[in-house]
Amino acid sequence: MPIISNILPRYTQLNTIIAEVSHRQSIEFAQQQFVVDFHTQFNTIQAFEAMLIDLTMQTELECFPYN
Repeated sequence: MPIISNILPRYTQLNTIIAEVSHRQSIEFAQQQFVVDFHTQFNTIQAFEAMLIDLTMQTELECFPYN
């Protein structure tokens, strides 16, 4: 299952690539590879949902340990 701390830097990089490509109106090969790899790994919303549910459960356990 994906871990949010692993995804956030990649998601930030994806947003940077999107901004650069929008500005330049062209995409470099390495950027295209990154976008394709990111999409391949997270092409369904279920991966993100599972990650967020897991994060929520961990946070709740940390905030409210065995009452």
